[in-house]
Amino acid sequence: MRPSAPVRILLVEDNPGDVRLLQEALRFAAVDHEFIVAEDGEEALRLVDKGVAEGTPLPRLAILDVNVPRVDGPRVLAHMRATEEWRDIPAIVMSSAESPEVLREVVSVGNAVFYVKPSRLDEFLALGEKIKAVLTNGIKAE
Repeated sequence: MRPSAPVRILLVEDNPGDVRLLQEALRFAAVDHEFIVAEDGEEALRLVDKGVAEGTPLPRLAILDVNVPRVDGPRVLAHMRATEEWRDIPAIVMSSAESPEVLREVVSVGNAVFYVKPSRLDEFLALGEKIKAVLTNGIKAE
């Protein structure tokens, strides 16, 4: 039996500490993954467009920080949803602060969920199970 390939995840995050915490959260949840990291929104838009143009294997999930430089996470999500190949890829949008406006915006584009980044390590590690659930079951209304 051939082992399955790691799950490809587009991660739009400019904080290396949060990248590391998300890697640990997924490892803790036993999710074999490969991050494609974009450190700003413009880089993320290029990755979306490049993947379509070159036929690169698309990720199974996108995790987007709200406050990344140049183009924010919600605008990256809107671009994904306007691109046929990326339209149905589930997305998790995260921010350090709770924002009803961003939550409404994220939910309105569809197939996306909004999470507040936890401030405690144990809560951050628990995000791995939430991400695993999205990979397994898709986006569910909460």
